[in-house]
Amino acid sequence: MPARGIARLSGMPGDRVESILVKAGERVRTDQPLATLQSLKIRSLELEALESKQREAEAAFEAQRPLIEALSNAVFRLGPRLGDGARVKLVNNLLAGINLAGAAEALALAERAGLDASLMLDVIERSSGQSWIGSDRMRRALAGDLAPRAHTTLLNKDTHLALDMARRLGTDTPVGAQAAALFARACDGGFASLDDASLLELLRRDGL
Repeated sequence: MPARGIARLSGMPGDRVESILVKAGERVRTDQPLATLQSLKIRSLELEALESKQREAEAAFEAQRPLIEALSNAVFRLGPRLGDGARVKLVNNLLAGINLAGAAEALALAERAGLDASLMLDVIERSSGQSWIGSDRMRRALAGDLAPRAHTTLLNKDTHLALDMARRLGTDTPVGAQAAALFARACDGGFASLDDASLLELLRRDGL
């Protein structure tokens, strides 16, 4: 039988992905360590079945590797737990939101201080404050280009999904919460359909 593959390209929380695939009949591997399994006297046959499932997952990935590598120039194996791809995406996008919010706030402050914002960004890009998303978005913002490449609603969604994940895990993310609040403020303030570079314009209009 050919190896089956499931490709998930939408923004969906990892726990939700796991739930859907379980309902669809996919077996989720246990996350209990081997010692715990042995202490529970799990039969060796069941352990062999688990290893077989993991080998099947590896075979399925390898069968789809040409397609996966054609879709991306960087491929990371995150392990067999369902939903980890979504979890990694939310962690990354929370940091992206924090970096973008910080970059917009810093440049708004620079302008309030009477500094040349473009020159300030030149300095940041060659210093410890540099981030890819800050450079990419703030260059467009300073040029007045808010045509949407990534709508503000997207990072508003993902930062709030990341906060939801953190709450379920009992983890505080105060800096992420501030960034998420800024994206929500931008969406409520009329910037939802614009590029998320519009955070700078929001701070210029409404103040820091």
